[in-house]
Amino acid sequence: MATCYRQLALTAYEQQGPSNRAASQLLSLCPPPKVLPLTYARKAGSQRGLLRSRAGAASTDTVSDSREGNDYSRMSIELDAQAEGEYCMPGELTIDNQTNDKFTILELEVKDYPGLLRVVAWVLNGLELIVENATLKTDQDGIARNTFWLTDVGGRKLKNEVAELVAERVGDFVTYCTPDKQALSANQFRNGNILVDNQEDEKYTIVTFNEATEKGGNLLEVASAMTGVGVTIAEAVIQGCTQCGGPEMGEFNSAKGRLFKFWVTDRHGNKLDFARATSLLYVLGIVAGEKNGSIQAPNRHSMFGNSTS
Repeated sequence: MATCYRQLALTAYEQQGPSNRAASQLLSLCPPPKVLPLTYARKAGSQRGLLRSRAGAASTDTVSDSREGNDYSRMSIELDAQAEGEYCMPGELTIDNQTNDKFTILELEVKDYPGLLRVVAWVLNGLELIVENATLKTDQDGIARNTFWLTDVGGRKLKNEVAELVAERVGDFVTYCTPDKQALSANQFRNGNILVDNQEDEKYTIVTFNEATEKGGNLLEVASAMTGVGVTIAEAVIQGCTQCGGPEMGEFNSAKGRLFKFWVTDRHGNKLDFARATSLLYVLGIVAGEKNGSIQAPNRHSMFGNSTS
């Protein structure tokens, strides 16, 4: 799935073509997850209990799958990712092209975590979709129940094949996995050339990365990403050249591009814990794009450095 994530990041930030072109390209990139007709999930009793029956739901008769050339207007995807050494919280995602004449309705029920809405918004933006309406709720058990009413950029309801793509791509990214004990004790977290380091400094978490290609607004995006996950910047150095009158860092290499280094804490002045560090790593990966390696959902497949007990 790594290639799929890289290509999705590339498409989301660099694709300038019309939405149908982006959809057709993305659809060909990744093998589809297990797709069930919505009524099959209902008939099976939805053992995870995350998706409750609604008034007006389809009957328990099987709904045809469009992969067989037939038309359908509702389907659900069981979010049941597997990650070695981790427990992945199951969830369920429904795409509904039947209930509303004007909108495609995306319903998501999954374990809530910092940055969930940003993940969903990023995928929808990459697919060039408009969120006309939305409701976002998290219950006392920490389950997020989010509903989005979607159109394409022209204000039109999505075609079934595009709706299917949306469900698959959102499903690829939103699954929440809890870390194993080794991951929780890690002091370094890396995604491509982005490093979140709790080992270098006694008081602060150090965040460093290179900007391979300079672009306007990158500092604003980085600052927004840090603010969004509850990170406070105590000190920072940005170096783009040598002997140019500004601060210089020993690790700077002009061939790798502009170097960013931040000394950060959480809002209480503490180093970043596992959840916040990996969330920051993930969001910075989105900001940096494909050039920093594959984009992974929070707490999934991060590359951990040295750890201490």
